[in-house]
Amino acid sequence: AEITADRFHLVSGEAGELSFQAVNRSPVQVQLSALKLSGVLLDSVLLQPMGQNRQVNIQIRKQLLKGLPLSAPYWLREPHPQGYFTVNQPELITLPENPPALEGTVTFRIGEEELTMKVPVLHKSTDPVKGEIYRPVEILPPVVIGIDHPVVMFPDNAMREITVRLTSVSRNSRPGVLVVTGPSGWSVTPSRVPFEFSKPGQVLSFPVRVTPSSESVTGDLKFSATTGEWVCNTSVEEITYDHIPVQTLQPPAVVRLVRSPVAIVGKHIGYVPGAGDEIPDALRA
Repeated sequence: AEITADRFHLVSGEAGELSFQAVNRSPVQVQLSALKLSGVLLDSVLLQPMGQNRQVNIQIRKQLLKGLPLSAPYWLREPHPQGYFTVNQPELITLPENPPALEGTVTFRIGEEELTMKVPVLHKSTDPVKGEIYRPVEILPPVVIGIDHPVVMFPDNAMREITVRLTSVSRNSRPGVLVVTGPSGWSVTPSRVPFEFSKPGQVLSFPVRVTPSSESVTGDLKFSATTGEWVCNTSVEEITYDHIPVQTLQPPAVVRLVRSPVAIVGKHIGYVPGAGDEIPDALRA
């Protein structure tokens, strides 16, 4: 049995389109008795007979419960010092990965016996080279905030422009307001930007002009997008390797602003970057 979703990013409180499939490969008479989904208001008694090699398909369109936690590795949800992690749910510490964001409980009856199994909700896609690819379904806010550089240096008092991107995850059109908050003594323009999405996956970009303080100080430029009942203040980073499931991080949408007088004498630099090296981007900035 498997349960798949049409998208790998879902929003708490919005409708999700799921598909349940099960096949009885044996000649033994099997009955699909019940199907229950965590995170979704679904608890059904089915009593569906399953003949040999006959596939049972059930299409499910249900609203996800409100207040589902955002998906992120449990050991990276909270800020932590170097060397160890902060975990507020100690019962998760022994787990190698997060429990599924959505999970089904399927009950089969075989003769006089009942068999209950847990089935995670996954997203399935087809790659022309790798074949079928499964990845966990993740819970995201309706709007995620994208930032190019987590740290921006100000060697003088000149204004610098920072671009922020808003991406719609919601299936619904959502108007809202982007709020930008700078540290004390810094000038940020504009501080509020209205926006409206018309479709999921749409990306809107906005320039934010930042003028530093006259003093050598460091502070945070914080972004939050308010839409309906949501206050979205996270970005999304994905760690993708073939040999592990996709890991999705949702760190705070914050840019570190550093005002420090730096004199640049040389203009030509010879540099050989290594794998994952961010120094060239820092030098260009």
